[in-house]
Amino acid sequence: MIPRRLLDTSILSAWLFGFRSVVCSSCSITDVFPTLYVAHQNRSVLTIHFDPTKAPEESLEIVQAVHAGFQPGWLCTHDSNLYAVSRSKYPDSTSPSGGIFAFAHTQSSGLVGIGDTTSDGEGGVFCDISKDGRVLSVANILAQPGPGTNGSQIQSNPHQAVFDPSGQLMIVPDRGADRVYFYRVSSISDLGLDVALAQNITLPPGSGPRHAIFQVINDRATMMYLVGELDNTIRAFLIGDTASSLTLNITMLQIVSTLGPGAKRTDPNNEHLASEVALSTDGRFLYVSNRNTVSYDADPIAIFALQPSDTKAPLTYLGQNSTLGKIPRHFSLSQDPENKWVAVANEVSNNILLFKRNRKSGFLEDGIVGNLTLGDFDISLERGPMAVIWG
Repeated sequence: MIPRRLLDTSILSAWLFGFRSVVCSSCSITDVFPTLYVAHQNRSVLTIHFDPTKAPEESLEIVQAVHAGFQPGWLCTHDSNLYAVSRSKYPDSTSPSGGIFAFAHTQSSGLVGIGDTTSDGEGGVFCDISKDGRVLSVANILAQPGPGTNGSQIQSNPHQAVFDPSGQLMIVPDRGADRVYFYRVSSISDLGLDVALAQNITLPPGSGPRHAIFQVINDRATMMYLVGELDNTIRAFLIGDTASSLTLNITMLQIVSTLGPGAKRTDPNNEHLASEVALSTDGRFLYVSNRNTVSYDADPIAIFALQPSDTKAPLTYLGQNSTLGKIPRHFSLSQDPENKWVAVANEVSNNILLFKRNRKSGFLEDGIVGNLTLGDFDISLERGPMAVIWG
């Protein structure tokens, strides 16, 4: 089990659509090279060093692989601690539950396991850490009936349990139910955490809400950008002051296609579509990865300009960049102030590609700066990378 100094194993009494919250802490560390962590279904959690002075085929080097359960599905960090969530078979192959694995990063040994526990649900797909670093949320895909109309919506599929910037709300997009749940989070103490459903919004059938990201406008308003996986959309919501009222003030401002103006949702199977969303540090650009597009060779990342002060149309579609691979389940911007690099995990192509980002235009520059193949082309979606994050 994860020690109490890292994870409160008495946990909460609150279990919400397959995620639960736990208490964590951390230490600090720095690396000579920029570091990437990859959750790979067939190779567990990989530590990769990036040397931008080398050629693309030589710039990425695997320096460590650590066990993190069966099919690691997501990663998150707090200071120098890394947390991984596995899909199932925790603690052994007889269990359908996923697992939560905690690692500390040390100078001498890299990632060192410091504990693990059950996620108490099947199909771990996401984790997040609260603003104060004390609470870890985990989203599991559960086998509960869902009201969605799409073929992949036969059950409730919560794909995220993410904290808003204030730390007072936890948002759970349920892809299977076409709903987004907003929970108030308060009273963190040794006795537990008070988590209560504040509101939920229902989206049109077949929307498939997957992931959300936030942009603070001022001390009384926050933008939420929500990916609709199954209808290839981004919806912009304005969330009013979360502290002054028991009822949340949530207004949808705009809906745009992740495939471009006038584009229809992806054919033919209408699943495994729009996936991840990211925001540049300067708040000027938003990025969304598209999957299963009509191209047999590569799927794109869509780029949007942001004008959050425009309450009618805060999102403007700029264009797309190819990921040079199929099924970019996840991507992440480097954590430097300019977000100079973009790392992409192509699940079917089974590789990690790195691009340089133009901070003025928002687009990815032509060519790649890193290319690392992790295995054979995998159409089963069971042996490729699930997530890539910067250390």
